Amino acid sequence: MKNFSSSQSGIFNVRVAVAVVLCTFAAALGWLSFAANPPSGTITTAGPAVTWNGTSGTGAPTAGGESECAPDGSNCDTFSLTISGTPSDWATANKRVHVQINWLTPSSDYDMFIHRGDLTGPIVVESANGGTTQEQGDLDPTRPNIGTGLFTVHVV
Repeated sequence: MKNFSSSQSGIFNVRVAVAVVLCTFAAALGWLSFAANPPSGTITTAGPAVTWNGTSGTGAPTAGGESECAPDGSNCDTFSLTISGTPSDWATANKRVHVQINWLTPSSDYDMFIHRGDLTGPIVVESANGGTTQEQGDLDPTRPNIGTGLFTVHVV
C-alpha cells in the first residue's frame, strides 16, 4: 500500500476546489448567454430603430405560455425597452412604436407579450399567431394605458 504525504493530498484538494469553482463559473456564464443581446434599449421619437437578437431556444419549448418560462432565458427571451420622452412628444411627432420579432422556421412557433414595466406588470400587447415566422404589435405612447417608460418584451 502506498501512502501519500499530506502535502500531496493538499495539492489534490486544491485542484478539486479550483475545478469546482471553474465549473460553477462556466455554468453561470452559460445561463447569462441565453439572454437578449443587447438586454435593453431606448427608443425616442427621433429614432433610430432599436434591435436585439434573441438567444434563447436551447430549452424545451413552452406549451402553456409565459407561466412555463423558468428559468427565464433558457426557453424564453426578455428584452427591456424604454420609450423615452412624454406622450405629448409622441403625439406631436405622430409616431408609434412597432415591435416585431422574426425567425426562420414556421414550426418554431414563438409568441410575444409586452408588459408595462417589468414581467410582473400588465400585458399591454400580445401577439400569438400560429404557423408564421413573425409576431408583431404596436405601442401607442399617447394612450393612457401605454404612455412612456419601461416595457418588457417577453418572447415565449
